[in-house]
Amino acid sequence: PAQVLSTDLSAFQRATTVEGKDVLVYKDANGVRVSPDGKDFKAVTGADNLASNGVAHIIDGVLLPTKLPNIVELAESVGDLSTLVAAVVGGDLADTLRSPGPFTVFAPTNAAFAALPAGTLDTLMKPENKAELVDVLAYHVLPSEVQSSELGLFQAVETVEGKNLHVTVWGGVVKVGPSLASAE
Repeated sequence: PAQVLSTDLSAFQRATTVEGKDVLVYKDANGVRVSPDGKDFKAVTGADNLASNGVAHIIDGVLLPTKLPNIVELAESVGDLSTLVAAVVGGDLADTLRSPGPFTVFAPTNAAFAALPAGTLDTLMKPENKAELVDVLAYHVLPSEVQSSELGLFQAVETVEGKNLHVTVWGGVVKVGPSLASAE
């Protein structure tokens, strides 16, 4: 939804289309390439064709929007998140995490759930403890999409549950916890 000439481009940018999905645009000594997913690139073969209502860049293929899975579909596709999926279903949160969001989920693995004190997960999964299960799961969800590349050295972020998490990045390693002393 903007007129962007090839001279306006940097080496890399993410641009949102009128349809609402992002495309990746790369510019280097070989020219300009566009991709919906960072894999299937189309080359710009004719740049900067001005029109009365914008500009057209001719490309050598058709861009097909990628359909990313929602949070639940993603978790279901990863075997090591089966306990999380069961907990999300048990807490009746699947529909919420299938909604448009945006969300960031710190998804505990099966091993992470197994490391809880004995009986904790079984207790949380009982129907009478659903509210407590929902609180625990909501503490792992941010009400926005945050990519690891957007993180600074330290930030306090508020979860859907309403409490803060501390997120640190050091040496390319992201750690999350309720306080700096226990950030893991």
